[in-house]
Amino acid sequence: MNLPVHPVFQNILNSEHLKGTLFIPTTKAWDSFFATMRQRQGNPAAPAMVARYGQILLYHLAKDVQVPVADATPGINKFAVDTASTLQCTFGPGLPNNRLVIKKTPEAIIVQHGTGNATIMSQKIQYCGGEAYLVDQVLNPCSDIAAIMGEIANIPSPCKSNVEGVLNKNELTYFNALLLATGVQRPIFSSVRNFTLFVPSDEAIQNAFRSGALNYPYLYAKNATLLEGIVAYHAVPQFQFAGPSKQTLSMKTLLTEGTGEAQCSNPSISWRTDGFVYGGTGSARVSEGADRGCNTQIRVIDEVLQPCCKPMADLIGGPSGLAAKAPKGSIQAKAYQYLLSKVKDGAAGTTFIMPSADAWAQFEADATAQKVNLTNDKLEVLFSYLSTSAPITANSLAADPTVGSGAATSAAAAAGPVVLVDGQEMELRAGLAIPVSSMTYSCDGAIYNTDAVPLPCNVLNRTVVLPPPPPQQGWAQSVSWLLDVEGLFQIGK
Repeated sequence: MNLPVHPVFQNILNSEHLKGTLFIPTTKAWDSFFATMRQRQGNPAAPAMVARYGQILLYHLAKDVQVPVADATPGINKFAVDTASTLQCTFGPGLPNNRLVIKKTPEAIIVQHGTGNATIMSQKIQYCGGEAYLVDQVLNPCSDIAAIMGEIANIPSPCKSNVEGVLNKNELTYFNALLLATGVQRPIFSSVRNFTLFVPSDEAIQNAFRSGALNYPYLYAKNATLLEGIVAYHAVPQFQFAGPSKQTLSMKTLLTEGTGEAQCSNPSISWRTDGFVYGGTGSARVSEGADRGCNTQIRVIDEVLQPCCKPMADLIGGPSGLAAKAPKGSIQAKAYQYLLSKVKDGAAGTTFIMPSADAWAQFEADATAQKVNLTNDKLEVLFSYLSTSAPITANSLAADPTVGSGAATSAAAAAGPVVLVDGQEMELRAGLAIPVSSMTYSCDGAIYNTDAVPLPCNVLNRTVVLPPPPPQQGWAQSVSWLLDVEGLFQIGK
């Protein structure tokens, strides 16, 4: 059957790295589960239920454990098993700590769960992550289905706008799913303390996942406490406000208080008067408006914050660095080696624009078509154009489309996405912009990833017809024309 599970949980459960013992309900068991839900007037497709299915499925997983269900256990006919679920059951608690209990009788092997007793319906099934067994019931961590629906409705204080409801209303479902997967939702949803949540948009989380900046399925499988720490890093346990007239705010987070862990000491974030929140790696623009759920203020940000960072030399070099992942002998590999040499020469704060392997391949094809010989000297000139020792900060990007030189000729509209302007096209007023697909941060620099190669003037001997000069006009009309031209470089959403 097609269970409407949130993509975050789908990716976690489909990860090749996830190991453990799985209990798989039969199709008949799921039919019975949904029939009961409808009898209790529940909506199986409600956003909060879609997120809860992921937690319920994790209740069917004994993570990193091979449970001796079908194997002999001399002298032991009953034992408890921890599961991966973090579902709270405040209104109808099941077994303590989201556990299962395995009972072995002469007639059957029973799996005791929050709602009752399920029976093992199959022999051991081998899968890539371990062993699995069919069961004749959906395992429920709460005392019954009504308890799950009651949990969602109240979570658990009866305020009109609970945190999860506000997150779903604002289409911030990916962060909500990560809260539920890691258990970080517990202090936030309880509404006992005040919180400010800096919530990455769904798009930001999906982009971070695609770029590898937040490989949450891998982290969940291999080091769940690190993933828990990253999610907790977005939760500040007090109300916070910032604006142009306020001082920079340095804030401690749930991670600082010990929720999850980080690979660096004392991770904190700062919310500055430029409208950005700064973390261990990079920055994110904070929404001007805020929503509120119970005792929590919710602010949307456009990037995932990371508490820790690597030096640029470690990020690029080494057997698992970015340079090693580039196609061998490709221009991209040469670009990484150039950047690595600059960093080793002491170019702290280096910012580099790194086109994708496909973009470099297209550049090579264009050069061949234009009969341009890409010598090492010519490539080094191009690499120099794509790098700068003066870091591009969020502040400078938002302020001026022609900051500095080299890679710092990047531009961003104050309210739009980061874009890079081709030097040739910029000079000819053609206004061609190359979006930044993702950003990779180090402690001492940043790499802006693009799907095309920004070029200095006329590297490929291309020609562009210049637009005719404007007719002679009055002062007001001339100013209007200039604003239109400047608009070519202010590319918004």
